[in-house]
Amino acid sequence: MLEIHGGDVWLLGKPTNILDFSSNTNPLGPPSIVKSILREAVEEEYYQYYPEITYRRLKTVITDFVKSVYGVDLQYGQVEVFNGASECLYRVFDVLKPSRILLLKPSYSTYWYLAKLYGVETVCVNYRFNGSKITIDYSELINYARWVGKARKGLIIICNPNNPTGTFIDLDVIEETLKANSDGFVLVDESFIDFTSRDSAIKLLRSY
Repeated sequence: MLEIHGGDVWLLGKPTNILDFSSNTNPLGPPSIVKSILREAVEEEYYQYYPEITYRRLKTVITDFVKSVYGVDLQYGQVEVFNGASECLYRVFDVLKPSRILLLKPSYSTYWYLAKLYGVETVCVNYRFNGSKITIDYSELINYARWVGKARKGLIIICNPNNPTGTFIDLDVIEETLKANSDGFVLVDESFIDFTSRDSAIKLLRSY
C-alpha cells in the first residue's frame, strides 16, 4: 500500500478535469451553505484573526449534535478538534505510544505507516474475499485482540465502515474487542459512518 495520503492530481493537469478516487474528497464540491459561510468570512475579514485557541464554540456544537443524534452526553473535555483524521492519528500514536497494535487488512494505509514510523509490533487480521462477498473471521479478531491486550499499551484500530472495502463490523463485536483489550485502547475510525444507516460506536462511551 502507498505510504501517502491521496493522489497528486496536479501531476495530471487541471484538477477540475479529474475524478480522484484515491482520497475522500467530494467531486461535487462543497455545499452552497459552506460557500456562503466562507464568502462571509472573507467579506468580514475574519481571516486576519486567530481562531479560538480552545475551539470552545465548535466543541459545544459537537457535544450538542452528539446528544441530539446519538443520545450520548459527552463532556466538553472528551472532544478534541483536528485538521482531518490523519492529524488525529498522528496525535494518538504520539500520546499513547502503543507497544503493540492490531490492524485489519486492507484498510487505511496511514495506520501501517504510523505503526512502522513508531516501531510498533503489529499483527493483522485479513479480510477474506470470495467473489463479491467480503468477510472477516470474528473469532480470529477477538483472539488477536486478547494478544494485544497482554501488552502494556495495546492498541486496536478498526475503520468502520472500512476503507476501502466498505464493510461494517457490528457494535457487539467491537465491544468484545474492548473487553479483550480492557487495559489498552480501541480506536474506532468512523470517517465514513455518515454514508451508512448503522449505529455509531460512540454509544459505547456510556460504558467504556
